[in-house]
Amino acid sequence: MSFGEVLNNLCVFFSKPEPPKPEPSKPAQSKPMQETGAPVPDDQYMGFIDSVVGKIAQAPENGTVEIDAGVWQSYRTEVFQALAKRPDVTLKTTYKGAGGLMSFTIPAGADVLGAVGRRTVVTFAELAALLGVTPVEAGMKLEPRA
Repeated sequence: MSFGEVLNNLCVFFSKPEPPKPEPSKPAQSKPMQETGAPVPDDQYMGFIDSVVGKIAQAPENGTVEIDAGVWQSYRTEVFQALAKRPDVTLKTTYKGAGGLMSFTIPAGADVLGAVGRRTVVTFAELAALLGVTPVEAGMKLEPRA
């Protein structure tokens, strides 16, 4: 079974039902969350997303982009689209999780966009459940729950 198939199977397992369709007059907007769970202004979050997308686009061939997410707890599909355009790039993200400072890696060539489907925002906790998470202080690998 390929890595993409494993991600897809895990995504189906962890996926939530899609929310109802928005009214045509109001475009759907997923509210990003800070580590506190508080909504943040869209322009600040989109600045973070744009920065990640830019780093992926400008990464050297077969490079690794390392992101310290700070207060942010999710990626938008734009990040996964950027990775799909650069299948040679690995993305390592460090974020504040429930167990302290955590890290997960999206390996080069991983089809995360296919695994997350049509969702606009995917939390780091969901990505860590799909990909595995490493506590930064301890350095030991934790496997996703079955």
